[in-house]
This record gives sequence, structure tokens and C-alpha cells, in this order.
Amino acid sequence: MKSDVAGAVISSGMVSTMICCCVAGRIAQRIGVMPTIALASLVMAGSMLCLAAAPINIRAVYAGGLLLGAGWSVFFILAPLQIIHHLSPNARIQYLTCVSGAQMAGPGMAAPLSRLIAQHTGSIALAYLLFAAACAVAAVCVKIASEALRDGACLPMTRVAITATDTLALLTARTAVPIATIALAACVFAGLATYQTPYAVSRNLRPDLFFLTFTTTSVALRLSLARTMGRIKPDRLPLVLFLLTGASLVLFLLNHGSTTLYIVATALFATGYGLSYSTLNGMAVNLAGDHGVSVPMTSQIFTLAYFIGLFGCPFLCGARIHVVGADAILVALLGAVLANVVLLGVMRMKDISPPDFSLKTPFFNEVVRMLNETQRSKWHEDGYLKVEGFFDPVTREKISALVNDVSRWEISDNKWMMWFEKTEDDRRILSKVENFLDFNDELRDLLLADKRIQTAVESLLDEDTRMLKELLIFKYPDSGGYRPHQDIYHIPHNIPERMVHAVVAIGIDDSGPDNGGLFFSPGNHQKGVFPMDAGGVIHPEVAETFKWEPMPWKAGDIFVFDDYAPHYSQPNKSNRPRRVLYLVFQRASTGGPTRTEYNKLKRAYNPPEGKESDIHDLKPPNGIFYRT
Repeated sequence: MKSDVAGAVISSGMVSTMICCCVAGRIAQRIGVMPTIALASLVMAGSMLCLAAAPINIRAVYAGGLLLGAGWSVFFILAPLQIIHHLSPNARIQYLTCVSGAQMAGPGMAAPLSRLIAQHTGSIALAYLLFAAACAVAAVCVKIASEALRDGACLPMTRVAITATDTLALLTARTAVPIATIALAACVFAGLATYQTPYAVSRNLRPDLFFLTFTTTSVALRLSLARTMGRIKPDRLPLVLFLLTGASLVLFLLNHGSTTLYIVATALFATGYGLSYSTLNGMAVNLAGDHGVSVPMTSQIFTLAYFIGLFGCPFLCGARIHVVGADAILVALLGAVLANVVLLGVMRMKDISPPDFSLKTPFFNEVVRMLNETQRSKWHEDGYLKVEGFFDPVTREKISALVNDVSRWEISDNKWMMWFEKTEDDRRILSKVENFLDFNDELRDLLLADKRIQTAVESLLDEDTRMLKELLIFKYPDSGGYRPHQDIYHIPHNIPERMVHAVVAIGIDDSGPDNGGLFFSPGNHQKGVFPMDAGGVIHPEVAETFKWEPMPWKAGDIFVFDDYAPHYSQPNKSNRPRRVLYLVFQRASTGGPTRTEYNKLKRAYNPPEGKESDIHDLKPPNGIFYRT
């Protein structure tokens, strides 16, 4: 193939790479990440077939270049999302390193393998046909992996598509540091690799030694040191790696013709730069998750920044090597490495380094009880889902004790809100409390600090959320019940659009029909708002047509339900309480009221008990409450 044709093919591949990197997330958001990766594998198979057809029609190589850039870029940018999706933050660097080692091993093996096939068969087309078959096999493997992961525990994959708003958000957040450093690191690699031949010629060295040593060392280290890298604190590791990269460039500068020093410098560069990609990728996505930035999009912008540095450096500096010489280029690359050291150093001094995710196991199903596909399907079909044993016994007892503390609070006129009821023997018992987490830090941290509950909700809603309110229903013995209703908060508060989408019930006590447990009607959450009276009670003639099923749970379980799911509870006629703590979530895209605005609406619409309380004239908890 002529050099001008090869150059045109490479250029077209670079263009399609950058374009497809920008749209890969949008495709994945429509059809799913794994199906998109499988499709990318088939596109690469098509590109190999086009390249194999070059002896028949040379124009096929142009199509091959475009398809290769498209397929390879989509595969490269989306594959890490599965690692991020299914692994806890502390394990990501280890497994991202394994993936990057495999990604480098493939291209590293392709060139010698194709030469070997061509030498023994006399046809390079056969090599491309074998590569096409390999890509097709990869698509099948992705499909099999997708099925195997279907019921695996995972984080929600929200906001996969790259948008201008989210890009600006992550570039103005702490995630900007690893993104900037990978762009500079890619410039260093591209510069050193692109200008390696002029450098080697100027010192009477063989440039093929650089590429052979770099590839074998990088792959070997990525695959052998992945576990070790996952154990090093993520704020220290990239700094060490860039210092090694800088040291290697100094050795390149000092070398005046020693083959041994050439190999040592290359191996050192392969260590420093070769291990930095996965380290910075893990740092970026962990920072994003810790600070509310879209994790899938951060990973994609990170990869895009890498491609910009990889392709941009040779494009901008291509002619400078002949003007300034190889040593000047090395000095410039050393300056880029020092810039990265400064960026990471400032990051540490300002104490904005990534948190230490000191979890003991990499998989979320052993750490944070995420939801599998079967559970998500039940949620969508029935409108509710129980997750058993969400809280361990120690945490469960702490929550119970703190709820007891709340029950002993005095009535407040401007902080928490309380409602009471009168028993049959004329005792006043606490019925409900709202807006209490702001005044109980320990309880708030136990429920919200690790974000497990919010993550589970977002896994069901496939969207980021915010918490609107919290309430406690005490359901002491001889307390009343709640007639069939839907938790449609927007209607009684005269809000034009739906403002709640998921309610999480946390079992403080065991719950069942005997102590006033909940009953739900499966599937009716999909039928909109049912006819109701002014208090929110579904018309009896409508509720009687529903199929109802009891929803018992144990203390420490959580029960998540759609706010449109009809439900009711009977009075508690047992001798034990049925305390439940509810956390109410709304989609982040919802334009409803904020938490503060809601509490003002609540006080106006459904006033709580005041300090001057009359047991014979208690404020009703709401319009659906009843005692007999």
C-alpha cells in the first residue's frame, strides 16, 4: 500500500474515532452498553473484511479505516463502564489495569502475527480474515457476558450520553485533574512514539527495540501488578508513576548511544506511563461518584481527553522535529510530565484527593446489596420491591434506639413536626414525625452517609434522585390504620406535576398483618391516579376491585414502592409496635419543590400538633387515617 493511501486511511480512522467517541454514549443509552460493545465488535469485523478486500479494490481500505476507527473507539470508550458498573470503587483500578493490559496485548500481538501469516501463506488478506473472525467471536463473548451479568449486583448506569452541561460540570469539579493529566500523559506517549525513529537514528539505535520493550513491559506489568496497584492509595500512585515517567525521559536525554540504557529507559517509561492510564481512570470515576458527577460520562470524557492528547500532539508538532531536533522534543515532553506532577501535587496539598475506599471486597453484591435484573423487573411490574437484610443487626439496633430517642422529643413549633392519636383508653400516643433528620446527625448518617439507599433507588429509577422528605410512622399498639390510597404528594399540595417517584420503607420492627402491616395491590401503579375523596382515600367501590397482598418484613429489611402503588394498613390490634421510617425520593429531573419548600407546604396543608395540645382535639395525621 502506498504511503499516501496509508496516511489517508489512518486520518479517516482518526476522524471516525473522535466522532464515535462523542456519540457512543447516546447509542448505549438507547440500546444498552453491552449491546453497543457487541455492535462495535461486529463493526471492527466489517473493517477487517474491507481491509482484506484491498487487493481486489483499493477503495475498500478507506471504508476499512473508517469502520475500524468507529468500532475500536466505541469498544475502547464503553468497555470500562462495565468495570465501573459492577465493581466497588476500591477495586476499579485493579480491574481497569487488567482491561488496559488486555487492550494493549491485542494490538501488540497483531503486527507480528500478521507478518507471520503473510510470510507463511504469502497473503496478508488471510490475516485480516482471521482478525475479522476474532472480532465476531468477541461479539459473541460480549453477548454471553451480558447474559451472565444480567442478575449481577451493580450500580445504576445513569446519564451515559455525553452532554455539554455534564461535561462542563465535571471539568469544573475535582474530576478535571485526572482528565487533564491523562491528556498530557497521552501527549507524552504520542510524542515519544511518533518521534522515536528520528531519536533512535540520531543515536545509532534501533527504534524497534523501543516498541518491543515498551509493549512487552507494559502488558506484563499491567497484568501482573494489577492486584498490587489496587491496594495502593489512589492519591499517591499517579504521582509516583509520573515521577518514573519523568526519570525515563531524563535517561533518554542522557543516552548517547547505549543500547542497554535505551532498553532500561524504555522499560522505565513503560512502567510509569504504562500503568498511569488505569490509575487515572479509576481516580476520575471515583471522584465523580463521590461528588455527584455522572460516573459513566466521566469515564467517557476521560477516554476522549486521552484520544485528544494521543492524536493532537503529532498533529500539532509533526513538523517541529525537523526544526528543533529530537532532544528539544524530549525536553518539551519532560515539561508535560512535570506539569502533571505539579497538578497532582497541588491536588494533594489542597486535600482534594480521592477518598480512600477501604472496602474489603470488590463486588457490590457483597458490599452494598445492589439490585439485580430480576428485582428491577419486579419493581417495574408490581410497583414495589422488598430487599431483605439491608441493614446488619448492629446497625438495625442503633437505628431502633435512635428512633426511640426521636419518640421522646418535645413538640416543636418550628423544627420537627409531630402528630398524635388518642387510644381507646384515652391515652395520647405518638403517630407520626416528619423533618427530624436535620436534628439527629447520627441517625441521618446511619441512613444516608454511605448512599446505599439512594443508589438502590436510582438503580430502580435509572436516574439520579434527590430526597424530598422523611417520616416516621410509629404504629404503636392500639394505633389506627390508613385506608386504601396512593402517596400522590403533588395533588393535595396543588403541585402541577408529579413530585415523588419512590418511597423507601425501613423496617424498624417486624411487620405483618397482625400488627398493622401494609397491603399492596400489584401492577396498579401503572394505571395513573384512581378516583379518591377529598382526603385522598381511593373510592371503596374502586379499591374493592383490586387484588391485595400483604407485605410482611423483618426489622432491617427495606421495602421500596412507587408512590402511585395503591396500599393500606389496618389498625394495630397486637401488643407490639410496627415502627417504619420512610425516605421519600424524587427524580432529579423533576421540577418539584425542594425539601425546605415541601416542609413549608406540609405545615400549611396538614398542620402538626402545637405545644398547646388538647388530647380531645388532636391534629389528624392526614385524611386517610382512621381508628375503627
